[in-house]
Amino acid sequence: MDRVRIGRASVARVVEFQFSLGTKFFPRTPPSGWRTTPTCWCRISTTRDRRWHIAVQSWVIAVDGLTVVVDTGVGNDRERPHMPPLDHLNTGT
Repeated sequence: MDRVRIGRASVARVVEFQFSLGTKFFPRTPPSGWRTTPTCWCRISTTRDRRWHIAVQSWVIAVDGLTVVVDTGVGNDRERPHMPPLDHLNTGT
């Protein structure tokens, strides 16, 4: 679990799984749209390998004795025909 402090808050990501898609799934995205982003908190986009690396994750925020879980809502068994790795996803959880 990656964790960072922001003021009094602790923010952690909990990665469920990671996968890659070819940029061909996004034909309208111009090459300038595929810039590398930080690996520690979000997806990585690269023009070098023409793949979009995606992390499915939730967030845990703790501050002043309060803990909040932010579920990104990907979930299992949903129809996503335009994103094959997530179509009828079954992570076993």
